[in-house]
Amino acid sequence: LAQASTHVPARPRTHAVGQDNPLLQVAKPLLQVDSVTRDYPGRRKSLLKRAAPIRAVDDVSFSIDPGQSVALVGRSGCGKSTLA
Repeated sequence: LAQASTHVPARPRTHAVGQDNPLLQVAKPLLQVDSVTRDYPGRRKSLLKRAAPIRAVDDVSFSIDPGQSVALVGRSGCGKSTLA
C-alpha cells in the first residue's frame, strides 16, 4: 500500500514532430452521439387521465475521441443512467 501511494506513472514517450507522426493525425471519434432525447411515461393520477411524460434526457450531443476519458456527473435522477 505504501508503494501504491507513492507511485508516479511513467511519462509517455515523445515522438518526432512531422506529418508522419500518427499522434498528429486527426482521428475519427470512437463514439458520436447526436441529439439524444428520452421521455418516460409519467405516473397516472387516475385511470382515466393520461400523465404527462417525464423528459429524462433532452437534446444531448457529444463525441468521445481515442484516448479520451469521459465522466457523467449530476444530481440523482438527472438522466445519467438513461444516457449511459
